Amino acid sequence: MTSQIREADGGVYIPVRVQPRAKREEIAGMKNGILQVRLNTRPVQGAANRRLIEILADRFHVPKTFIRIVAGAKNKNKTLFVPGMTSQALMPEFKAAVTGP
Repeated sequence: MTSQIREADGGVYIPVRVQPRAKREEIAGMKNGILQVRLNTRPVQGAANRRLIEILADRFHVPKTFIRIVAGAKNKNKTLFVPGMTSQALMPEFKAAVTGP
């Protein structure tokens, strides 16, 4: 599995596939190099996007304002940007999210 996370512009770009209205909220791991996130929030008026950012900000230990959706704001497939991070710093967080704290 090759990660599609890339470093550029002083941070990392993270491809994410969101599953809204899921039974459980979780970071479900990587599939085909794309981070899979399940949300129990409905995709109405940006609620799912806000919840996605809350979950990832908590997991990455950064303020919510650091994470930006740079592509796919109205799509299940999104690209997020986290400034000041490296892909090496994020990978342990992805693994911890999948296996638990």
